[in-house]
Amino acid sequence: MVDAHIHLFAKDQSRFPFHPSAPYRPNTSASPQDLEEYRRFIAESKIDHAVIVHPEPYQDDHSYLEHCFEHEPNPGFFK
Repeated sequence: MVDAHIHLFAKDQSRFPFHPSAPYRPNTSASPQDLEEYRRFIAESKIDHAVIVHPEPYQDDHSYLEHCFEHEPNPGFFK
């Protein structure tokens, strides 16, 4: 099973802040939006891979996207 389009947002805004000119600010208290909550969700859902999409609120800062790739559930999970 493949999750064809997922945006992940860090809850730690001091470490991974949104860009000051972000076109929107997501509700980071909703679930699953951060990597840890998403990892729990995929374990329960038996998802094999996911296409992770860089969210616009981060603009050109790909730090959280890189963090997600570095901490993916298993090698090659995120596409």
